[in-house]
Amino acid sequence: MKIHKKEFQIVESKTCNPEIFLEEILQSFVSQILSLEIKVYICRRNEFQMEITADWKKYKLVLFNVLQNALKYNQFMGDVLLILTCHPSTTHIGESIFETEVIDTGIGISKNR
Repeated sequence: MKIHKKEFQIVESKTCNPEIFLEEILQSFVSQILSLEIKVYICRRNEFQMEITADWKKYKLVLFNVLQNALKYNQFMGDVLLILTCHPSTTHIGESIFETEVIDTGIGISKNR
């Protein structure tokens, strides 16, 4: 799932460490993670500054929903991988694009949809 600026307006921005932020969101799912013995990994695809300015409230809403589904439809002893990537914007000089990929061992969505 990709969210583009035109479809998902950034309203409230503040500076935050994305790894710490992800760990805080994951705390909401600790009992589910432990009961299903799911392994959760957070990794960086590249180096970037630790503090990123973004609309963390909206990011949390989206990521919470995606993680909830990644865990709900996962298998016993499955995996969830969160990959963080930050790269320069091709349209706005001096700005960067922060991406979060969620890869899991769940059942996925049928291609017939």
